[in-house]
Amino acid sequence: MSVTRKDWIGPWLVSIPMGAIAVIVTQRANAGFDLERSTGSLLIGALVFLCAALLTGMISSRHDWPVVAGMFIGIAPGSYLDAELDWYVYHIDQNLWPLGIWLWCIVGAIPIAAGFWFSALIQRHMKSSRMPSGDSPT
Repeated sequence: MSVTRKDWIGPWLVSIPMGAIAVIVTQRANAGFDLERSTGSLLIGALVFLCAALLTGMISSRHDWPVVAGMFIGIAPGSYLDAELDWYVYHIDQNLWPLGIWLWCIVGAIPIAAGFWFSALIQRHMKSSRMPSGDSPT
């Protein structure tokens, strides 16, 4: 079976933006609940990354390492966009946003892996529980 460019581009177009969106949602939730300086921010981040990976895995037809890596690649632009959002909208300077990239990669590692693993299990279960199209219950 040959792998075409289309097989790889589609899942990346889902996973990279989802990584960025997960960072922005996490940062906005932490700011909204005033959790930026507590361990609650890390828990919210882990939960958001788990949900984003689960959703990405359900949307994508692939569950291999390049798609998982796409989530991590999306963390960098998400951190940058959140810093820009803070600067231009809320007038808050995030001068340490590059450290946020490392932080969210570390916090998101296990939830992202778990989300893709759970989505693969769910899809496998859904595929095995489907009846063949020619059979109908009587």
